Amino acid sequence: MRYIVLLLMLTTVFFFSSTTFAQEQPPEPEKIDESAPPVDFISEPPEEILEPVEEIVEEEPAVDLLIQTVKGHEYAVNAISFSPDGKLIASGGIDKSVKLWTSRTGQFVCSLNNPVKEIQEVRSIAFSPDGRKLAAGTTGNVISIWSVNDCVFDTSIQDNSDWNEALAYSPDGNILASGNRDNTIKLWPAKGGDVLKTFVGHNADINSIAFSPNGKVMASGASDGKVVLWHVETGKWIYRPFEDHPVSVNSVAFSPNGNVLASGSKDKTVKLWDLESGELIRTLEGHDSWIHAIAFSPDGTMLASCAADKKVILWSVETGELLYTLKGHNQSVLCVAFSPDSQMVVSGCKDGEIKLWATKPIQ
Repeated sequence: MRYIVLLLMLTTVFFFSSTTFAQEQPPEPEKIDESAPPVDFISEPPEEILEPVEEIVEEEPAVDLLIQTVKGHEYAVNAISFSPDGKLIASGGIDKSVKLWTSRTGQFVCSLNNPVKEIQEVRSIAFSPDGRKLAAGTTGNVISIWSVNDCVFDTSIQDNSDWNEALAYSPDGNILASGNRDNTIKLWPAKGGDVLKTFVGHNADINSIAFSPNGKVMASGASDGKVVLWHVETGKWIYRPFEDHPVSVNSVAFSPNGNVLASGSKDKTVKLWDLESGELIRTLEGHDSWIHAIAFSPDGTMLASCAADKKVILWSVETGELLYTLKGHNQSVLCVAFSPDSQMVVSGCKDGEIKLWATKPIQ
């Protein structure tokens, strides 16, 4: 009996030991299919742990072309111009003053005093082609004219057009044209007198006018978004108005050879027009806000534009390339002009400052 019990115990121990051993055996390894292509390791981390990569913006190289800053106006400088010989700069502003400065040093020369009581904010100025006279248009319906050499008041033209937003002398110096807030353009004898002609065709304020180099054509830009070319002799349109600007055209300018017209607008663009065909050549985009004024360099290679984004931009006329962005003004830049030798640009600001710039880096 003892032997039977012992045998049963040994059998039970052996059974449980075998079962435990079988459960603890590791699984057989999976067979590898050597004919399958190797599996690549993950070369990039999962998208959720990728760090954001900053977009690299290629900035325009910093070029400091500022020559000097001139302070003399209490408020905004609305109009600015070099004299034809390049020796003087004239400026006019909200403070009702017209001032002359030397272009080389920025030294104050004189204020052009005006005996006309109606004189108010100066909106536009223009040198006569010989540089002897300077005219200023105001919000007081008066065009004032001074003798530049001695800073003496010469004469005035009474114009009831409600603001003279723009002025331009004809190339021969015999006519002074005014662009007005009553939607008209008027031609006056340069020495003073009654109006010679009135051009009607815009539906809003005239913001800018310019004579072609030969004096036979006049261009105008207005708050109705139109650019119009006029026969000076007949007062008729040459083409239908250019209406590619959807909003106000603030400035127009002829190239020195008379083949191209530029227009600057509140739509933040400058457009170049072929005057032989009347077709749009190209649109220049680079400003972030309204363009207030534009000007061609006398050598015809560059165009300057200034805007409410505090910038003055120099463009290549041939290619439309942005050459330089002139930064330094603290408020809207309202006016811009080139020196006769195309080596300098002057700009007037809403804060009353005038800045003189080189047009390329000094070697």
